[in-house]
Amino acid sequence: MGKSDFIFKYRIRNWPEYNRALVGRGSLTFWIDEQAVSAWRNAAPVGVRGRPRIYTDTAIECALVVKAVFHLSLRATEGFLASVVKLMGVELPVPDYSTVSRRQTGLEVGLRVASGARPRHVVVDTTGLKVFGAGEWYVRKYWMGRGRRRIWRKLHVGVDETTKEIVVVDLTPSNIHDARQLPRCWIEHPVTSLRSRPTRPMTAGGATRRSCTARRGRPSRRGAERG
Repeated sequence: MGKSDFIFKYRIRNWPEYNRALVGRGSLTFWIDEQAVSAWRNAAPVGVRGRPRIYTDTAIECALVVKAVFHLSLRATEGFLASVVKLMGVELPVPDYSTVSRRQTGLEVGLRVASGARPRHVVVDTTGLKVFGAGEWYVRKYWMGRGRRRIWRKLHVGVDETTKEIVVVDLTPSNIHDARQLPRCWIEHPVTSLRSRPTRPMTAGGATRRSCTARRGRPSRRGAERG
């Protein structure tokens, strides 16, 4: 069986820069970008009744990035940001952990894709995510959660084959077929639409490729009339 064309081997040639980057990972220097600081507080009305929001989506996104990068809990993220703001000497309110937990559900994050006019080769595939349920070992050992139904979601991802950038992503229920979701992803995500940049033929996973081929090559029913 031949090797895949999409497996890349990287050889490190710039060892001085590489070593400095590894040393920098342990540095305690941390700051928040000035643009994020200026867009931290919410000034626009939300258009609904009740108390207006204090924090913008930028502040919530910044908190979630810190949480993901440093593998922190929501409470630890709140304390980390409070310490950073204090060290920076700026007067910024820090979102508490309950606010971050509540706002992350409906947070819209745009994909930052590098601009350019070159044709793009997109590799598309789908994976499954388990949303709810005790771990298999926990269920086997303590017989807990056996009556609970596992909830799954499908994550559809499109990656630029050359730059490895994620150019399209969508999350759907588990009953949505891969091939059915592929055209919708291109329509609903203008940053990766065909109008924004020339796109070469895509490479898709087995389920998506087989289903699309079957739909395209399905013969007409005998006696069918064209409308």
